[in-house]
Amino acid sequence: MIDRGCISLTSDCTLRCTYCHFDKHHAKSCYKDMDISSFRNIMFSILEYTNIHETTFKIGLVGAGEPLLRFDLINQAIVFARKYDAANRLSFYTISNGVLLTNEMLIFFHKNKDLIALNFSVDGPEYIHDANRRFSDGTGSYQYVMQSIRKYEDLFSCTPIVNAVVHKLTIEHQTDVLDYFEHNLPSVCFSRIFDMNESLLSITNEEFENFMRLASQRNGLKLRQYLISPAKYDCTMYGRLCGVGRTNIFFIGNDIFPCARFVGQSQHRLGSNSDRLDTIEEVMHKRFPPCPDGKCWYDSLVKGVAK
Repeated sequence: MIDRGCISLTSDCTLRCTYCHFDKHHAKSCYKDMDISSFRNIMFSILEYTNIHETTFKIGLVGAGEPLLRFDLINQAIVFARKYDAANRLSFYTISNGVLLTNEMLIFFHKNKDLIALNFSVDGPEYIHDANRRFSDGTGSYQYVMQSIRKYEDLFSCTPIVNAVVHKLTIEHQTDVLDYFEHNLPSVCFSRIFDMNESLLSITNEEFENFMRLASQRNGLKLRQYLISPAKYDCTMYGRLCGVGRTNIFFIGNDIFPCARFVGQSQHRLGSNSDRLDTIEEVMHKRFPPCPDGKCWYDSLVKGVAK
């Protein structure tokens, strides 16, 4: 059963991160910003599905760009849920690079913290973070995201959940990185860099697993996804089991894909955002039989084959 999905609100971004999957592999002009009408269609489709199957659904307002550029749609999602989701089946999260966060936005997230979680992207100490998370002029973004995080901590009286990309530089300085998160931002979701095999930043799955084992030994860390029992089907890049063909879908433009890595590959498109999710689920089950636990559907069956 589908119980989670990401909606790409925009392909625009305030940063030019060196390892951005969408910058490296897609012409972003192919995917315009999500319009309000399409967004509402998606929301009604998800809500209908949850009501029919009496299930919950976690919605990530994330995707190919910086979601706060479409704060209007984030606001619309909460307005929609407050108005139509009487059974409280929907929950939301978004992940920001922290550059655009205003006081008004922060107050909104605090007011609606029962429905939506605001997470931030931080890769570690400033020299690690700024090595890849940069503006178009090459300057780093660390000071900007930390300013937003400090404001978050003042208002929420806690540290936020952060997402960190694990790459070669992370592995080379893993003690510094783990010390940093343990003492500063302990609620962290580590994700392995992917689809950058030509880059000096790429790492193997074994290197990622070794890093995660070290992280799991740090008592001060609250790892958001690793070694959770029972294991959840979500994404192997986060240390979880692959949800393709089981639980996940990805909305971008008018298209629905099994996950973000399939974007742009028309042969793997599941349907359009005007389709009922029951129909999408039928197509998904026929075309994407779940892969064995511990494997990634894309890596195992597509990478190196799909053009």
